[in-house]
Amino acid sequence: MYHSVRERRSQTWEYRHLTLEMPFFERQLQYFRRHGYSVVRLEDVVAFKRGDIDLPRRSVCLTFDDGYLDNWVYAFPLLAKHGYPSTLFVATDFVDPRPMLRPRRGDGRRDGELDEAYEVDGFMSWEELREVEAGGLVDVQSHTVTHTFLPASEDIVEFHHPGDDRPWPSWNARPDGKPFYMSDAAAGDSPCLGGPVYSVQPALATREVIERGGLTDHLIALVQSRGGSSFFGAPDWLDELIEATARYLNAHTVTYEREAEESYERRVRAELVDSKAKIETELGKTVRYLCWPNDGCDDVTHEMALEAGYEATTAKGSPNAHASADPTRIQRTGLHQVGSRRVVSSAFVHYALNAHAEVWPYAQVRRALAQTRILGHVKAVAYR
Repeated sequence: MYHSVRERRSQTWEYRHLTLEMPFFERQLQYFRRHGYSVVRLEDVVAFKRGDIDLPRRSVCLTFDDGYLDNWVYAFPLLAKHGYPSTLFVATDFVDPRPMLRPRRGDGRRDGELDEAYEVDGFMSWEELREVEAGGLVDVQSHTVTHTFLPASEDIVEFHHPGDDRPWPSWNARPDGKPFYMSDAAAGDSPCLGGPVYSVQPALATREVIERGGLTDHLIALVQSRGGSSFFGAPDWLDELIEATARYLNAHTVTYEREAEESYERRVRAELVDSKAKIETELGKTVRYLCWPNDGCDDVTHEMALEAGYEATTAKGSPNAHASADPTRIQRTGLHQVGSRRVVSSAFVHYALNAHAEVWPYAQVRRALAQTRILGHVKAVAYR
């Protein structure tokens, strides 16, 4: 499982830990070839789990989540060079609506040029998705519509401010701006500055907790009246917002209402159906697979997906967990950026693939590490 691939990680993007730098990505592709891995399509994995076909013992399926523009610029040209197929899961709200094909690596520019030579912040357009589909190696599938988070309790964890790592208040307030949120965030442009950020869960995994009483609108208006983003230049901005919240709660009634179960189910079904239909209309194909954003699913929503016409969805766990019991669930693992030396990064790929495939002793090592805090520390270092 991959997300973003570019020459070097952004130092300002809140999800920069999702980026795999090109030298690491190239090493991983070279590892597959050097160690005799067959790169297969997702439909082959599904057919294998159904018992319809056999696959080579060393098989790997490459998937990309979200549809970042850097996939178009860097990842897919490199995969085409190797002849490797992949699946791209896109959330339709984030697809760039502008009709354009932007420059990418290998289209006449020097391969060694860095990100400054290309536009890389943002998401692929429908034109670019059609182009990679037409090449025959990239299979575009559904990542739902909104790919967001929703309030799951009335607990305020912070206030939305420039540079925070919680973009979803802006996503939810202005869905049309989702394809451009990276550049908007860099410019400090958000319609929700000052608003409370509630404890959240993935949108399709929770019944939304809805604030009633105007607290959010009041705090946003306060910040706007004080200069918008410049308000946060004051060293005591957090204290001001905490005090303003307390004053408002003392003078007004603020209540919280949990979304009704029927409303929640309608919302989930709409995302499943609408994203599938949108991709099928735009790309002229049948959408058969679904990737749950942030693993936000359970048995009930999985059944909803099957009812909506999906043949399989992504799931947590090792590939053997549901191999015989449920071929409609596809387990994946992320190949992260670990180590700066080739031997270290190659060793990580070797470990990750074998642990995911439940090969002894790698799987046992992974389970042992999961009982400690070691993996958390490793991820913290790797994701800086």
